[in-house]
Amino acid sequence: MCFNHLLSSNQPADDLEIPAIQSALLDARKRLLSIEEKLIELELAEIEDELQQNDPEAQLLLLRDKQRTYIMKLQGTLSPLRRFPTEILSLIFTFALPSWVRKGVSIDPSSDIWRISQVCRLWRAILCEGMQHLWSSIELDCMGVNGNGQSLITTLLELALQRSGRRPLSIKFYFSHKNKLGVLPESEKRCLAVLANESFRWKEVELRYIPISALDSLSAAVKSHMPLLSRLVIENIPVSLAADTPSTAEAFQVAPKLQHFSLSGYFRPARFYLPWSQL
Repeated sequence: MCFNHLLSSNQPADDLEIPAIQSALLDARKRLLSIEEKLIELELAEIEDELQQNDPEAQLLLLRDKQRTYIMKLQGTLSPLRRFPTEILSLIFTFALPSWVRKGVSIDPSSDIWRISQVCRLWRAILCEGMQHLWSSIELDCMGVNGNGQSLITTLLELALQRSGRRPLSIKFYFSHKNKLGVLPESEKRCLAVLANESFRWKEVELRYIPISALDSLSAAVKSHMPLLSRLVIENIPVSLAADTPSTAEAFQVAPKLQHFSLSGYFRPARFYLPWSQL
């Protein structure tokens, strides 16, 4: 049938396909009614669970279920939702997402924005190509991530950055601070490296529970590559058993648009250099 491609997608039916779908839907309903009438005649309702796969009655039940599924698919091709303009769907997605998602895409495969993007090709295109502003605010929380989640976070982060296009980035990164020597888990190292490669797009950055040695390691990667950075928050630096405290703020020395900087946690103030004259 000419409309079979619609049964496995959310594309809208065109004007030529609608009459054919309506006709097929009418035929399918008639066939389902015929099947159900035969089942009633055989009085199978109370013994469905006892039927064997090779019984004629079982075949009728299977055929009935397939017919119902087919009817649901046919009805779905005529859904008004398929004909919504992409702008309307974008608004629906925006309002459907919780407020915390609008503030930052959670790097968590179970969050709503990732689920919506996997519904179908059309919805994924709207979310990933037409709503770049959603993906430009990222929240990466490694506090409770373990096992399979650790292997996914780098991939999800790269996807979010890709879908954000070239927009300025707002980033919240919550480190797990599991190691007293300030050694980051491999997954967090990779995420930090991925974000460092995008430092020319950083606009607002919050780093919480980051080991001071890890913060210092950003220096070579991001120094002089943060033309847009306007807000930098470094909070809850954990106690470290490392032998020395590096001069952390040098990593952010050249940030001509920086207007806000805050710092809290455990560090050695004498080694912390604040280079910005505009603050």
